[in-house]
Amino acid sequence: MKILFFTCCQAVVLKEMMAKHPLLPKNFIVDHIQAHDVVTTKEMTDEHRELIKNCDVFINQPLRTNFDTEYLYEKFKNLLKPEVIVITLPMYRFKGFWPDLIPGPYSRYRDYKFDNLQEYGGIHQSFSFFVSSSRDVINKKLDSIPVDEKVFNNFFDESLTHFKSISDSASEELQMYDFFVENYKHKHLFHDYLHPTNLFIYEIFRRIVKKLWSIDLPCEDEEFLKKLKFDELCEWAQPILPLIKKHLGMTTSDVVPLFKGAQRIYVDCYDYYYIRMLPDNFYNYLKLKSDI
Repeated sequence: MKILFFTCCQAVVLKEMMAKHPLLPKNFIVDHIQAHDVVTTKEMTDEHRELIKNCDVFINQPLRTNFDTEYLYEKFKNLLKPEVIVITLPMYRFKGFWPDLIPGPYSRYRDYKFDNLQEYGGIHQSFSFFVSSSRDVINKKLDSIPVDEKVFNNFFDESLTHFKSISDSASEELQMYDFFVENYKHKHLFHDYLHPTNLFIYEIFRRIVKKLWSIDLPCEDEEFLKKLKFDELCEWAQPILPLIKKHLGMTTSDVVPLFKGAQRIYVDCYDYYYIRMLPDNFYNYLKLKSDI
């Protein structure tokens, strides 16, 4: 069986899960075409076409370059074999936990690189460009951000509605809205608004395995997920503000992974905003960690 992911970065984790899970058969090959690269460059190579023509399972992730409007690759359908299994896996994303993103006065310190998106929702403009080297000042500012509950509730509900529309566009077995609503308060499901955690992706993987091989994998297999902890899509992770977690009744861990590979660190929201403020803050944070 030849499985082809025509998706973005989520397939990197899904491929690892397929390669490492001990209960899966070994008679399959997994390839991946980065859909975002094809959409951005508007070019498909001969190698891409051959992969599409020869695959037995085509897992498609519709997207546009602005990540907001779903798009079907109608022009690629004629390359597929008539008997191919087509699975639609939309690019799951959720803005509702991040009503605003602090841009930060800098985006790189040594080998550490931050996402430099300018906005998520624009609710907390009073905080957006606040800069300080004082942990105490930063912590107090974080804990005292005014939240208009009506405005935030509307923003969160709109985000849920958008997530529902994304879920509805998926193949039936990969519709994740109910899973998200049932679990977001107590389980860490997104690193940032574009990148789900391995726990979320594992549920997608589990459902794909059920469809392709009729194998029922355990839910939330913690031992298996531990083997993939360095494959988390946490390069651009952003902790959720404590006041947002409190408002939503969330009990997820305050400490989250940030960056990838050798740069991986674990921060809470106060650490995150502290190191985002100034390069000197980041230097002091790393020095303190190395001295412990």
